[in-house]
Amino acid sequence: MLAIALTAVLFTSVTTIGLGTYESLTLSMQLLKGSKSDGDFRNMTAEQFKALSDADFIREYGLRMPVGFLTNTDRHNIELDVMDETEAELLFCNPSHGSMPQSADEIVTSDLALRDLGAEPKVGETVTIEFTAHGKDYSMDMVVSGWYESTNDQTSTMVAGTAFREANPDLFRYTYQNDREIAGTYWSDIIASGTVGLLDNMKNWSRSVGGDPEDMEAPNYLPGIVNEMTNQSIDPSILAMGTVFVILFIFCGYLLIYNVFDIAVNVTPSPIIFIGAALLAALTVFVSTRKPVGKAANIPPIEAFRYVESDTARRSTRRSAPGASLPRLAWSNLGRSRRRTAFIIVSLMLCVVLLNCVGTAAQSVDVEKQVDYMIRTDYSVVNAVSTNGQKGFTSREEGLSQETMDAIASQPGVTDAGAVYKNTKEDTNVTYDFGIIPTLDPTVEEETGLTSAATEDGFSFNL
Repeated sequence: MLAIALTAVLFTSVTTIGLGTYESLTLSMQLLKGSKSDGDFRNMTAEQFKALSDADFIREYGLRMPVGFLTNTDRHNIELDVMDETEAELLFCNPSHGSMPQSADEIVTSDLALRDLGAEPKVGETVTIEFTAHGKDYSMDMVVSGWYESTNDQTSTMVAGTAFREANPDLFRYTYQNDREIAGTYWSDIIASGTVGLLDNMKNWSRSVGGDPEDMEAPNYLPGIVNEMTNQSIDPSILAMGTVFVILFIFCGYLLIYNVFDIAVNVTPSPIIFIGAALLAALTVFVSTRKPVGKAANIPPIEAFRYVESDTARRSTRRSAPGASLPRLAWSNLGRSRRRTAFIIVSLMLCVVLLNCVGTAAQSVDVEKQVDYMIRTDYSVVNAVSTNGQKGFTSREEGLSQETMDAIASQPGVTDAGAVYKNTKEDTNVTYDFGIIPTLDPTVEEETGLTSAATEDGFSFNL
């Protein structure tokens, strides 16, 4: 029973460590993207948004009505959206201080966004926001009903409630099919009931409500985007390594429990022992006990009874021989069954190997290494528009000037610096040998109109 319990603890511990590591990495990637949903729909009409309630592949969904980026910011990009609580939760915008907006003049945003607007992160503070929508400039004084700690030092979301939409009906007129104005469109992040075939389900739903999920130029363009941070593709090498690890995992448990039952033949294992154990432990116990129980079943009942009776009598009268000791008895016991001894040694060795593998895998998870793979410098200085999700770096004038780059390079402590060159809308015919061959089909980015390609390991660049 103790061996089985320890094996179950082993399974539970290793599985918890593995899943915990995977979930932590996934959460980190979701925070970078700003969403923990399975995917999202964009550019919907009010009727199409209502139809989401009838989609059988959607378990939960939120409301998001983008207005646009504020124009009175200094260095921080702030996107103004109308959201409900479900959407705010999925986009990490739920206030950790205060509450969600209730009246038309209330907002929730991050601490960095408030400081960039000249206010302190404090409930009750008043901030002025300016933005442009439907060709008209707006300026409004809003009250902070709540705020949250920023997870991104470049971009934040400012959340207004549905009362803001009702108080500004002209701002939320749907004109997207005519002028591509996003103010007035309905967006929604979703949690799917199952992620198998999710992209196909989203495209089929888009078509069923009169949308076109693929043609960006179509007036009824309604894309369904799968969140790749939540639904990450598995690298074949990692999958193969995981398979080997699982096989080793099960084999270790098999040897541990098999040795116990092999030593304890004529002992009948009770199913109660396995209640509460992990499913993997229960499966291992089932596989491990088949051979010892089969061996016990082949022993005639009379012979088994005599063995137990004789063994009991000997235990009641036998005394240790002079000079006998537990270490000597244990050593002698190892020689009685070389096969069993070999099994025990192998199982212990494999358990040590398994523990070492888990420790190595846990210590190898290093966010700094991942960041170093993505960017080899300590800092990256860009124009604020480059981190704007809706606009992005698209023209030459949005690049840093040579004077700015020279000033950065002359700062004390800067030992090296270099410029990063990107194609713009004025340079669509420029090509460059990146030294990396894109293996995925090129795609056209919706927000910028630029064509980008990527490799299977996630390296992407504009063409």
